[in-house]
Amino acid sequence: MNRLILSPLAHVDLIKKTFPVEFVISILSPRENCKVPSFSGANVLRLDFDDVGYSSDFGRAAESADILNLMKFSQDWNGAGTMLVHCRAGTSRSPAAALIALSCVQTINFEVSATAFLDKKAYYRPNSTMLRVADNVNGSKRFANFMASYINPKRVDAQGPTVLEIDNYKY
Repeated sequence: MNRLILSPLAHVDLIKKTFPVEFVISILSPRENCKVPSFSGANVLRLDFDDVGYSSDFGRAAESADILNLMKFSQDWNGAGTMLVHCRAGTSRSPAAALIALSCVQTINFEVSATAFLDKKAYYRPNSTMLRVADNVNGSKRFANFMASYINPKRVDAQGPTVLEIDNYKY
């Protein structure tokens, strides 16, 4: 089964016990003073930036190099196998990274799969800087247009991991 799993850091150990994770995008800033989880046998991309809109004394924002690495890693995954995306809270950086990862899968409908993914949790607020940088890197407004048209149904769901079965959104 091919899956994209988004999780806060607190649930990563449960995910590791529940699913055979082959790809991991781990986004934790050194400022967060968190123990970085280890993933034996998985392809891991570590990104070190904060959940901020711009770089300052309060943190480092995502930059073009970060997003290019994320896109390359996601293209290598291409929806085959299980990918885990996590940050500390699982509400902003992880959803943005998940959207960027979904956009790199060539065999699925991005708008339909991204909508289904965001609909799973009412509290997802994808990091706008990450999406803006991704649009700049691509020379497009794909994420800006998608987020402008997306309407969250305001469902109330418990916090925790979200699993999207990638095979359900193939062309």
